[in-house]
Amino acid sequence: MTIGENCYVGPNAQLDACTLEDNAFVGMGSKISRGAKVESYAVVSAGAVVAEGTTVPSGQIFAGAPATYLRDLTQEERHLMTEHKMEVQQLSQVYAEETEKSFREVLNSEDDYLKYRRQDP
Repeated sequence: MTIGENCYVGPNAQLDACTLEDNAFVGMGSKISRGAKVESYAVVSAGAVVAEGTTVPSGQIFAGAPATYLRDLTQEERHLMTEHKMEVQQLSQVYAEETEKSFREVLNSEDDYLKYRRQDP
């Protein structure tokens, strides 16, 4: 299996000896079979099943089971893909910071939040 830079693989997606090029997008619950290839800025929609040896070309959306060509990506959608990946990276950073807190730090931050909420606007 080869996974490039800045790829997004959604929750519960299954990857089996496939290739994801840089900036590939694999939706949640989809399955990429053995020998399949998802090129840069290609999208596999949620729940899609990409058959063995299939190539999802750059700038296209594949959907269904088996996955077939749906349509081309718009320029706005390419931009949204980049924004989405940045947002996921930021959320993972917040998650990492929150899970490293001690129990006392968690209680203190909750107390601070409650004090903030009780203040007059």
